[in-house]
Amino acid sequence: MSEQVIVAPNVGNTHKAKFVKVKEENGFDRIMSTWLGSNISLLFPIIFWLPVLIIVLTASAFHSIFAWLKSDAPISPELKAKPNAKLPELVASLTVDDLVNRSREQLDQLFELGETPTIEEISGMTDGRVLLGSFWPINSLTNLKMVNLPFFPWKGKTFNPLSKEGGCGRNRMEIGPLKVLTFPFETLINPPLFGKNKVFTLNYTLSGNPLWARLIRDDMVRLKKGLYLGRANLKWGDGYVFLVYFTLRLKDY
Repeated sequence: MSEQVIVAPNVGNTHKAKFVKVKEENGFDRIMSTWLGSNISLLFPIIFWLPVLIIVLTASAFHSIFAWLKSDAPISPELKAKPNAKLPELVASLTVDDLVNRSREQLDQLFELGETPTIEEISGMTDGRVLLGSFWPINSLTNLKMVNLPFFPWKGKTFNPLSKEGGCGRNRMEIGPLKVLTFPFETLINPPLFGKNKVFTLNYTLSGNPLWARLIRDDMVRLKKGLYLGRANLKWGDGYVFLVYFTLRLKDY
């Protein structure tokens, strides 16, 4: 800060004017004394979501090139070939990387076959991957590979079961050394929006979340021990619309 001497009369004694030193604010001080300065922490989430914007712009720039250089890899039709197969048979050797390469139809079928997890079994930190969604750019397997590059900030979720009926958790965001748990949710077992079996629901309608996040409902099913398939849904009118599939894997599996 710079200092400037300003004459300030002593109103209590007009015969003796006193000189006082008044600090003149520089540019940085003026910014920090404004609304922006007092709410500077609100900009922190932007640091984490900026790579998302970069990914989308990159996908936009190169999508047309990838489209004609290489089409999406063919997907194995084993679910169609075995319509009566049991879930353990279909997912015995299934990995997270396999799920990333699944078509939307296959993910729908796997979700319908999925089992209902218990609240207690999903505890602690999980690793997450984004799967196919209903909107561009994640409605293409080619672009999906970009989204799942290491610098994508969403890394999974953490869970804290509080009872057999419910618990809570947060989303894991990481960029290099920067790590934060954000977008809190509560967990419960719900009737499904899609499929036949009850689902493990992540409810974001909490006061700590931004308004747009409160419109999200995640439903999850168990594919096998430690591996889960989730559907993110958006509140729309009186119901929900599908947004994107994701997968979570418990750290110990």
